Amino acid sequence: MSFETGIAKFDLSVEVWEDTEFHCQFEYNTDLFEPSTMQRMLGHFEKLIQGALENPDLPLAQLPILSEQEREQVLVEWNNTRVSYPRNIPLHKFIEDQTERTPDSIALIYETEQLTYSQLNARANQLARRLRKLGVGPDVLVSVCAERSVEMVVALLGIIKAGGAYVPLDPEYPRERLETIQQDAQVFHSAHPRTPPEPYTAGGGTRHFTRS
Repeated sequence: MSFETGIAKFDLSVEVWEDTEFHCQFEYNTDLFEPSTMQRMLGHFEKLIQGALENPDLPLAQLPILSEQEREQVLVEWNNTRVSYPRNIPLHKFIEDQTERTPDSIALIYETEQLTYSQLNARANQLARRLRKLGVGPDVLVSVCAERSVEMVVALLGIIKAGGAYVPLDPEYPRERLETIQQDAQVFHSAHPRTPPEPYTAGGGTRHFTRS
């Protein structure tokens, strides 16, 4: 395989032929590609050909193209995203601190909806105040039955701010199954985002549906 200077007819073309040995020539537009980029691409092509020769029955999608060094970089180095956070600071305090620093920065995006840190914190505070009035506080469980949404995140954050703990429920479960789970967990309140407040009786006490 070799590189030759000249005028490229296309932005990138590859010519492969075989006589007594295998040949491959890359022709590229130097205004678009750096030599280092083409060297790396050529290395990937060599790795692909080598893999195909060593494993002729392997599907093309499973053949390797990365060198061992590149594979280590992509799978290990670039995925080493662990960050140490203080374990004695609750989640809602992080949100509040970030709200003070960058209130207008985007904190949450879901499909076409988005909230800034200021909006997220304000809505969570509003829900937290409402939950406290309902008796939510330390050692009080609040179930959350909702699809993924902005309201679900607000509900979780509001419960934490109120001092309670949340119990996630799958909205696809039958109502009887949801009531059984709440009874077993001794849940006192249920937060159902996007659902109007609707008290219902399960077991020996009254559960309150709240909307964020």
